[in-house]
Amino acid sequence: MSAELKFFPLQELLSDRYNSHLHQFLSDYKTSDPPIQQKYIDIREHMCYCVYRIEADFLLERNNMDNINRLGQLIIRYRENMAYYHDIKNAYNETECRDEYISPLLECFGWDVRNAKGKLPQYKEVVVERFSNSGERPDYTLTLNGVSKIFVEAKKPSVDITIEIEPAMQIRKYGWNAKHALAILTNFEDLLVYDTTGKPKAGETAVSSLYRRYHFDQYVEKYQEIADLISQDSVYSGHFDEIIQTDFQNDSRYTTQIDHTFLQHINRWRLEIGEHLYESSNKYQDISLLNDMVQDFINQIIFLRIKG
Repeated sequence: MSAELKFFPLQELLSDRYNSHLHQFLSDYKTSDPPIQQKYIDIREHMCYCVYRIEADFLLERNNMDNINRLGQLIIRYRENMAYYHDIKNAYNETECRDEYISPLLECFGWDVRNAKGKLPQYKEVVVERFSNSGERPDYTLTLNGVSKIFVEAKKPSVDITIEIEPAMQIRKYGWNAKHALAILTNFEDLLVYDTTGKPKAGETAVSSLYRRYHFDQYVEKYQEIADLISQDSVYSGHFDEIIQTDFQNDSRYTTQIDHTFLQHINRWRLEIGEHLYESSNKYQDISLLNDMVQDFINQIIFLRIKG
């Protein structure tokens, strides 16, 4: 007895209607060819898995687009009010920044900051520290079913976390003591990702052990790159562990460059000093001597800046 092969839409693959057709199809072969039955059972299982992956990938992509759109709105609002946040007279504080920007930022990367899923306290995705004294515990602990994976330390926008040493040392110590690989420091304007596999040392700067730095204008453009490092999906899928287990310390990392404004100052000083010396004495008509004198003076300026 022959069986008619039927095709069904994806949404019907797991439905009762599809199962009844499959059952009838296999019954037709029940006595004639058992291997064919197993073959089609294997096909069905594979098709079901494919449907699951398609649906999961679709939902993830849709969620990512929603998160990116929300993140874009946060960026616009922050840019419009940035001057206000930086003005110390307005007393815009860390708690306000956390509530208005940093918690939503983490949510844009999939974290259930407010425990909307209703998980038991010991299994919450994010542990939010509300009332601790400064320096006791990190502001956020991102977890894998309650097991801490990444610490996040928050600062207000008027704190320049790109140069101030204390906030960097604070978050690095948190990560180091917990044996974490990475830790995050952010005031929303900048998001700094630190390598915390090395013990912090006295005399280090805000860029010591800095693995990645993202300015808020880059959050949308580099959304997937950031998500790979800190998102809920990355942590819960195991991708985060894959990154830190593949010797990420040897990966290309953030490197500092000469401050653009300072470089402009140097070039201007070079011209002004050269013109002054050239006009003040005939001996500086010698271009080689003039260049040497100007460079010596510039070197002293740079040394004083670094030393300071």
